[in-house]
Parts: sequence; structure tokens; C-alpha cells
Amino acid sequence: MELRGEGSRNPEGSATDSEGRYTFEAVLPGRYQLSFKLINFAGQTRRDVSVSSGRVTTADAVLHLTLSADVTVTGKRTFANLADVEDPAENLVGIASSASQGAVTAQQIAARPIMRAGEVLETAPGVLISQHSGEGKGNQIYLRGFNLDHGTDFSTTVAGVPVNLPTHAHGHGYTDVNFLIPELVSGVQYSKGPYYAEQGDFSAAGVVNVAYVNTLDETLVSASAGEEGWRRALLASSLRVGSGRLLGAFEFNHNDGPWTRSDDYRRVSAVLRYSQGDAINGVSITGMAYRGTWNSTDQLPDRAIASGQIGRFDTIDPSNGGRTHRYSAAVEPVTPLVRAKGAEVGLRTVSVPHLQTTVTLWTLALDSELLFVGDAGTTESGRPSHRAGVEISNYWSPRPWLTFDGDLAFSHARFTDVDPAGDYIPGAVEAVGSFGVSVNSRRRVFGSARLRYFGPRPLTEDGSVRSKATSLVSVQAGYRLNRHTRATLDVFNLFDQKVSDIDYFYASRLHGEPLAGVGDIHTHPALPRSARLYMTFGW
Repeated sequence: MELRGEGSRNPEGSATDSEGRYTFEAVLPGRYQLSFKLINFAGQTRRDVSVSSGRVTTADAVLHLTLSADVTVTGKRTFANLADVEDPAENLVGIASSASQGAVTAQQIAARPIMRAGEVLETAPGVLISQHSGEGKGNQIYLRGFNLDHGTDFSTTVAGVPVNLPTHAHGHGYTDVNFLIPELVSGVQYSKGPYYAEQGDFSAAGVVNVAYVNTLDETLVSASAGEEGWRRALLASSLRVGSGRLLGAFEFNHNDGPWTRSDDYRRVSAVLRYSQGDAINGVSITGMAYRGTWNSTDQLPDRAIASGQIGRFDTIDPSNGGRTHRYSAAVEPVTPLVRAKGAEVGLRTVSVPHLQTTVTLWTLALDSELLFVGDAGTTESGRPSHRAGVEISNYWSPRPWLTFDGDLAFSHARFTDVDPAGDYIPGAVEAVGSFGVSVNSRRRVFGSARLRYFGPRPLTEDGSVRSKATSLVSVQAGYRLNRHTRATLDVFNLFDQKVSDIDYFYASRLHGEPLAGVGDIHTHPALPRSARLYMTFGW
């Protein structure tokens, strides 16, 4: 419970005993707001609770189970990780029904240095995000041995609105989450595998539901500047309107990147959300708008870089670029195109205090692979395939201010028909990993460090050409000047590794080469070391 006096920003807290009793000591006479909270249940708030001198005041509440964080009306404390609670055995209900499901808290997301908005999806264990073109393009998504293009078999929802586009010039299920505003995320729910019929199309590999808050604890103003033309401004606030809450946010972002011909990426995102009631009896209406323009530096042939013809951050075609916009309120389920069959067995344990460990063994068979054909601008059905793997996820919080997390995912992917070309699935990642440590407000200091591992993968069906592994370290350091003001420094690719963000193998033709072109690895380099400074104010 939380008790807050009128005009006070400092609530008092109390926990119930085994009989459900609670007390607040030394409460002065007056009028108070009393909030009831229980992990994975819809909260309740009693306003205008009167406390008189010398009289005992009693208040009871019945809380209802909520399995969807998408309809909650609380702020950033929507989710909790089992490792953060004292008695996790009593708090399993509502978090997950299997080892392939889970929830990521807003606190975990805030502790990560996030280079691009799509990296919010990486908080789901085993998911990896990369970019093979300009920053304004939808991200490339990897999960469970899939190169999911831009979301072909990965269902994504933000604030209750489906993101996957049923039809798109760049493939069925195209997903672009560049409109996402990380500061509004109340948590991320995920599930993997084709077991959830209610998820509909695009969900064979996995599902991520990014929940937005309905109300903020305080108005936020954030300004950021960094290397390579990075600029970002955010204004977000919520206020009471009638019997509900109105949330509004506006973000502007500019980024040039390290490219010889700059990305000149400009994006504007806006959110307007009205919510009323609670998670059991309530309604929310959300409007989101996004617009982005950018130049594009696409993949480059390795032979052109090795010969010195171009540099790692140059371009072959300076005319590439893009414009995109998205305006949404609600898109309906569509008919699945490919049948998928899957099975898995998993274990989730919290037997060690403040340590949550999940292990999952899975298998997935597809009638055909959906492959994007770049020259035709379409997606076509390919060969049948089978995948199997293991995922290991750990979250350890030995102190309230200290957290360690580590995720590893291994997969084996092969075509299952007979073809002289071979049975390797190009782009099927074999191993991904994410390891981090974070410190939350220890003597006003907070920060984190993360290692991101993107394993090798075959680039041809015979497995003769393979990509190299990519390992990147990013760090965050911050200081709270006071309760409402903080400064944060993010440094990406700390050791300035000259590695690839993504690799493909296909034929291309440079000046003077044969008309049929030359088969080669084409790479989009990972961004070099860069730093961004944020100043965030609240009131």
C-alpha cells in the first residue's frame, strides 16, 4: 500500500501481514490518497480518505488478476521481475504460463543504453536487432535461427496496436518500430513459438507486446546531443481530464551517423492517449503518429572495401534514401500464409533467492520459408525447413541497487527437402547472447554495461560462405542532481570494433566487371564508437 497526503510528493508505504492487515504509523489528521498494489494484479486507488485524530480508519480492497499489461492505468511500475520480490513462489500467477513467456520491466529497459528505438525489442531474450540500410528503415530481426527480415514471423504490438503490415513492398509482415518512444514503455511481454492461436499471423517465431503507460509520475523534458549529428528532444506529460487521464508525448530526433554521405535521419513521433477506469473495467484510446526521412547507405561489397575503392562508411549509390510515415489507432488479424508446427519443454526456477533462471528446449517445423526477393520487391514461399535450439536466461538481483542478467540462445536450422544447392538456411543465426550489469541509484549514481554477441551464420545454402561473429560493448553512466533532474552519458561500441551489423552473399556488379556480376559478401558496418549526453528534467 501507498499513502499520500494531499499536496505531498512523498508517499508512505506499508505491506500486509499474512492475514492481510496493514498499518501506517504516526499518520496526522487529514485527507489522503490510498493506493493498493499487488504484483500482476490490477491496482486500486482510494481518493479522499479521511483520517481523524484518535480514530481508527479501515480501508479494504479486492484486487483482480490481470494477464495483459496493455490495459493497466498505472505508471512505470506495471511489471515486476520475480527476482525482485521477497517471496516469488507466491507471485508466479500472471507472469507466465510457460518458460517461453516472460515480461521485462521498465526499470530493466531504462538501465540499458539504447542506440536505436528497435533495441527495446532486444530485451526479450534471444532477440537481436540490426540494420542493413539507413537508420529510418525497419530493423532486421533475428530469433530462434530465423533471419526474420523485417518481421515476417515475428508479431509485434505497441500500445495495443499491431505493427506488422499485412501487405508491403518490402514483404508480408513488414515491421518498423522507429516510432517507438522508450520513455513511455511500461514493460515488454514476450512469447515464443506458434502455440498461441490468439496471436494470429506473423507469430510462428515469436511475439512481443510493448506496453505504453497511461499516466506518468511526472512531466518529462529530455534533451540529448552527441557525436555524428545526434540530437534528440522529448516532452511527455499526463494530466487528469474528467474521470480519466490524458497522456501526451512529442519527440524529435536527428542523426547523421558515420557515413560519408550522412544519413540525415529526421524523425518526429507523437502519442496522445486517453484512459479511463482500471485494468478490469476500463478503456484507453491511443493515437500515434510518426514521420521519418533519411539518406541510405546500403550494403557494400567486401571486394570494393578490400581494394580501397571505397571506405567502410562510403556508398555505391548516393541516390538511395527513404521517406516513411505511420498514423495509427487500431489493424485487424489476417489469415496465416504458412503452417508451422512447434513443440518445446522448459523450466523456470526461482529457488535461489533473487535469481530467476529459465531454460527452454524448442523445435519448429515450417511447410515453407517465406523469403524476400529484393530484385522483385516481393516475398515468396521457399523450401520447407526445421529448426531446434536451446535458450538460457538468467536475472540476478543480489542487492536492491545491483542487477546482473545474461541470455544465451543456440539454434540449428536446416532445409528439410533434397536439393543439390545444400540444406543450410542463409542468414540463420546460430548463437546470440546478451550480458549486462546495472547499478540503480547508488548514492545518486547509476549506470550499466552490456555485451551484445551476434554469432556467425551461413550466407549460402551449401554453407561454404559464412559471416563472422560480432561482439559489441556499450555502457551508460548517470548522476541524479536531485530527485527530478539527471544527467546520462551513453557510449556505444566502447572498444570501437570494426565489425559488421549485418552480412549477405549475392552477386553485384562494379564498374568494369562482367555483366552477370560477381558473387561476394555484402556488409553493412556496425556504427563506430559514439557518445550521447542526455539531460532529463521532471516536475
